[in-house]
Amino acid sequence: MELDDITEFESDLLSGHIKVRIIDMDNGLLVMITDSDKFKLGVTSLAIPSRPGMDTPVSSGIFSPGSDDTMVRTIAERISAWTKRPCLLVVHAKSKDREFMVGILTLLKNQLLQ
Repeated sequence: MELDDITEFESDLLSGHIKVRIIDMDNGLLVMITDSDKFKLGVTSLAIPSRPGMDTPVSSGIFSPGSDDTMVRTIAERISAWTKRPCLLVVHAKSKDREFMVGILTLLKNQLLQ
């Protein structure tokens, strides 16, 4: 892996400031999101793109403390569908409300599909 395989950016959403790091690996993407100064482990989801006979990507929560898991899994599935690659998504944030997560989804869509 080279340094040019790593993309980092920050953004201010309506509900707070976030940092994003995307690591482009040979066999998928690792996407880390935090509202902290440093990246940390958090709610984690792994999604693989859909294949013939499947309507949507398949995902699984790894560190999933509850309802936060659903939005994180949805974002991982969207990334996997957009890029047609597996995606491991790690989100560490105080707030994981719908508005915050939709802001993250929009930001990632704009970044990944540019």
